[in-house]
Parts: sequence; C-alpha cells; structure tokens
Amino acid sequence: IVVMRVLYYVASAEGRCVSLSGLDRRILKLYFYWDFFNLFLGATCGSSLFLIGSQAARLEIKEIFAFLGPALNGASNFFVSYVSLRAFTMVPFKLLYPHPAVLFWSVRKLVGKMCCCVGRCDATFRQQFESWAPKSFMYGKEGGIFLLILLIGIVYAVSTPILPAFCALYFLLAWGVYKHHLLYVYSRAYESGGYYYYCLFNRVLILLNTMTIFTSIQFFSKQAWVQAVVLIVTGPALVASFQQLLNKRVGRVIENMPLQIAATMPAGRVPRDLYLPPELRRESAGWHPESGKAWQGYGVPMWTL
Repeated sequence: IVVMRVLYYVASAEGRCVSLSGLDRRILKLYFYWDFFNLFLGATCGSSLFLIGSQAARLEIKEIFAFLGPALNGASNFFVSYVSLRAFTMVPFKLLYPHPAVLFWSVRKLVGKMCCCVGRCDATFRQQFESWAPKSFMYGKEGGIFLLILLIGIVYAVSTPILPAFCALYFLLAWGVYKHHLLYVYSRAYESGGYYYYCLFNRVLILLNTMTIFTSIQFFSKQAWVQAVVLIVTGPALVASFQQLLNKRVGRVIENMPLQIAATMPAGRVPRDLYLPPELRRESAGWHPESGKAWQGYGVPMWTL
C-alpha cells in the first residue's frame, strides 16, 4: 500500500504525463524498476555483491563468478515460495477482497463486533457505500506484479525448470480472478488506446536480456566459457535486432496512424459532450473528489508539489 502511493505521487510530481493513461504507464515503469532492482537483484545477489565489494581487491574474475553463480541458484528456493504465496494466497485473497476499502470495512466490522465500541465503530451508510463502491483498476501496480512474476519465470527457466511451472500456475489463477473483476467489480477510469501492450512488450524484451546475462553468469561459474561467451554475445544482439524490427513495423503505427489508413476510414463525428468533464454533463448526479485521478477510489492525491 505504501509503495503504490509513493510511486503514484512520484509519477504525478514528475509532470511528464499529460493523460491518465500516461500516468498509469509511468507508474508501471517505476514499479518495474522497483521490482527489478529491489526485489529481484536484492534477493538473488544482494549478499554476494556486498561480499565481493568488501574483497574486490583480492578476488579474481573466476572467484567473482564463483560467488555469483551459487547465489543465483540459491535464490530459486525463495522465489518458489514467493510465487507460491502469490498464487495460492494472494490471488484467492484478491477474489474475496478486490480492493483495500472492502478489507478495511471488514476489519472495522470485526472490531466493532469483538470490542466494546459497538456504537462508535459502526460505519455510517455513506462510509459503507464508499467502501463497496466500484473502484478503478490499478494497471500500474498490478502490471508491475505481473512483470515481476514473469521476470522470475524467464530468468530461472534454464537453471530451475520447476519455477516457470509455478509462474504459469499463478497466471492461470490470476487470469480467472482478474477477468471476473474487470468485468463485474472495477470501473473504467480512462481509455488507454492500446498503449499498454507496447509498454509491456518493451519490458518483456528487457526480461529476455536479463535471462541471457544471468544464464551466462551461471555458465561462467561452471567454467563453461564457450557457452557463456556465445550466449552473452548472441542473446542481446538478437533481442535488440528483434526490437528494432518491430519498432519499424509497429512502433510508428502506434504513435501516428498512417495516412493511407486514415484516408480509407469513414468520417466520424465526435460528440461535444465527450470534451466535458463527467460532473458538468446534464445527466451527472454531481461532482466527486475522485474524478480526474488515474486510480479512483483509493485516496491518492489529486495534486502534488
């Protein structure tokens, strides 16, 4: 809860996003960096890096790889437990409590029943309505968690083949839960225009480069010099060429529609009410303080310093 609020505030304070979807994509990128450097690198080679840094003057290259190789494989047990916790605990928990407001309402209800504050802890009708009201889906936060699970599965696909199976099980369970919530629980706050696929695709290419680097480190630790050199030279080059090819074919189309396609499309009429805020339309029931936020219903700040 704290991390997602901090990332939302940082993305808003940067002032580089001109739309709600752009703000949510920026949060997704920041969450990906947080997962990569803090959770993944910290869990895999955090202690080894401290040990190597303290003895860097006396260690040779072979000894450095000898430290990093077992550290990568040793962290696989932690990631198996982490992914299992996400799959068998957090996903079913998400089915019961789709957003924090429902959890807080349940805790308040339980405290009111168990403690001697029945009258004071009872929520009013407005508080109950706000707790159970539909909230927007936090694409930046949930997408960052998906990328973390995908990062674990891709990097350990060679050294720990059982770990991708747990990651696949997580995505299988999450697919059913999140599909239900997107259809019947969460409400739409904005239109992304399909830009999330382009953002996620670039992050996946980073994960593929990470897999080649970490696998080559394991080859170096096992003194498989030929395999390590071939992988570290060809892997990132192939991923970079593939990314460059798709950017030429798809990237420009995403940024700007080709004139040939635009000329063949029928003329459209945009209603004037589309440019009016929801609270200023004739059918509106009034203004709500959560209007204008990328994450509506979570109490994130509207303005930043």
